[in-house]
This record gives sequence, C-alpha cells and structure tokens, in this order.
Amino acid sequence: MGHAEMEGWLNARAADLMGRAATPRDAGHAATISFARKVFIPLTRLCRDACHYY
Repeated sequence: MGHAEMEGWLNARAADLMGRAATPRDAGHAATISFARKVFIPLTRLCRDACHYY
C-alpha cells in the first residue's frame, strides 16, 4: 500500500469505510443473521452506578 492510498483510507469518512467493508461481507453471507444462545451479560458491571450492585 502506497502513501497516497494510505492517506486516502485515513481521510475517508466512516460511512464510506463501512460501505466498503460491507461489500465482501454481503457477498459471502448475504442476509444471514446468527445469534449465540449462551451470552453472558455482566449486570454488575453494566449498571454499577445506577443499580447499586457494589
């Protein structure tokens, strides 16, 4: 990657970068949505100040 190309990436808008990243993702996975059944959400850290769990 040359200096000019690197500078282009660094100065690009976030929306443009996300659009370019979405193209190969969509080509490989299209509209597939997945989820994980076993997700751990640490509530003691999530609402430490608001829920008074400490």
